[in-house]
Amino acid sequence: MKRSFIIIAIFVSTFFLSPGASAQSVGFGVHGGGVGITGTANGGIGYGAHLIAQPFSLAGFKVDATFADLDGGSFFSTSPSFILFPVDFLELKMGFLGGATLVKFGTGADLEFGLNFGALGELGITDNFRVGMEAKYHSVFETEDFWTVFLTTTYHFELGAW
Repeated sequence: MKRSFIIIAIFVSTFFLSPGASAQSVGFGVHGGGVGITGTANGGIGYGAHLIAQPFSLAGFKVDATFADLDGGSFFSTSPSFILFPVDFLELKMGFLGGATLVKFGTGADLEFGLNFGALGELGITDNFRVGMEAKYHSVFETEDFWTVFLTTTYHFELGAW
């Protein structure tokens, strides 16, 4: 818990250290979709919340918390990631993300570490509201790898407008 707080504090502090306030935004949202263990039929519906910090228009950070009830029991993961948006055209953003993964399979299991990478797309519905899709592969070092495919909704606050 202490590590998660430190990671979130570092991400949020990037807003105040980066130049160009007009490109800065922070977004809060929810996601839901599929979670599956790679190479097995073990899968389920996952849901959670995320925070996006975007100090630059083409790059940002994202941290999420995901919960699921898989066939083998409960599941929790958090994935702080770096995002790069090479496509930013009008209201459409498409990009890549990658970073760390912390996952816990079951209530008595240990917290495991790994890496994640994936792709995402977002479409601006209004000035501050975006909907999107995200697909990630999580390579966990000590246990099974897993994948996530989520529909996302995010509300962005433009920090330059505050």
